[in-house]
Amino acid sequence: MILVLEKASAWWDYAWLTFKNPSSSFVEITGYYIDRYASVGAFLRIAPNSSGTLGVQTHLLQKGQQYSVYVTIKGTQALEGPFKVQLPAAESEGT
Repeated sequence: MILVLEKASAWWDYAWLTFKNPSSSFVEITGYYIDRYASVGAFLRIAPNSSGTLGVQTHLLQKGQQYSVYVTIKGTQALEGPFKVQLPAAESEGT
């Protein structure tokens, strides 16, 4: 894997995934998938030996469930992941 997941959290209609790029070159995330759902375009460029946070829309997903997020990296044919994220239960949002 190119990226290392440092932290995953969720709040309201987004999940936030913070990735570490341990390589010596820039890495560009160009999209993501959540489980079996369609690809969503995204852009996040992470500098060498740095971290970056990707916001993932979760408003159509069932609250209180765990999902697997996969990201696409520019210049590669493979998906990175799965990176697990737990969505909060609906009643705990905003507290």
